[in-house]
Amino acid sequence: MARAATYLMDPTITLDWTDATTASAIDISDQVSAVEIVQEATVLPKTTFGNTWHRKGRGLKTGTIKIDFYVDFDADGMFEIFKDFWDNHQYVNFSVSEAGGAKCEGTFVMSQMPSFAGGTDEYNVASLTFDLDGPVTNTART
Repeated sequence: MARAATYLMDPTITLDWTDATTASAIDISDQVSAVEIVQEATVLPKTTFGNTWHRKGRGLKTGTIKIDFYVDFDADGMFEIFKDFWDNHQYVNFSVSEAGGAKCEGTFVMSQMPSFAGGTDEYNVASLTFDLDGPVTNTART
């Protein structure tokens, strides 16, 4: 079965977090080349007496967000952003939105750090996939 997909035109990608009572956010749109959000459910048997087919239903759900980005080692670059999340934040909120009103937002578990890939004279790229900590909220275009 094919997965349903939503393609946003010229999206804005923001990450946000809260320290005690202070909320902070950062726009990473200029460093990201792709984002993929996948939500799935475990398929469970629900066959009962009298059924002539094996019946199935959805069980617990899970999901991931995959972010492809350029690794920038500047003081405020992507490596430093993810390093701060790694050191200080177990959960990070994300929002992928466009001017037309469409939006996907949720929370992921900060479980990976980007590694260096590429030569010193090339663009350094990384792709990280994080597990979601709950469902993604999808908002349609207005």
